[in-house]
Amino acid sequence: MWVRSATHRLDDHEEGWATAAFTSDLGLVLAAMDADERRTSRAVTTDHSVWFHRSPHFDQWHLLEVAREVRAGQRATVTARIVGADGSLVASAAQGVTILAPRRSAAETHPT
Repeated sequence: MWVRSATHRLDDHEEGWATAAFTSDLGLVLAAMDADERRTSRAVTTDHSVWFHRSPHFDQWHLLEVAREVRAGQRATVTARIVGADGSLVASAAQGVTILAPRRSAAETHPT
């Protein structure tokens, strides 16, 4: 997914770091789940780490690459890379995810 801030000021480095941290968490939980689970299951983040490699400038476009590295039972590890338009690695992230059991319908919870 390509991302860019509509309000980023080039001289505001803290905003760039905050935008990179927020971007590093976009869609990682969904990437941990299989497509059919996304409608019926819930997932929670168990940990999230971000490594910053370069000063981010979100007045320019960045590519967010997300990959599910491993899924074992209800646990998954997902990674992300934020790459600048020039191909430089700006930040990378790793996230642990636990997929919870599918939601039960009201009829299943309270049978009549």
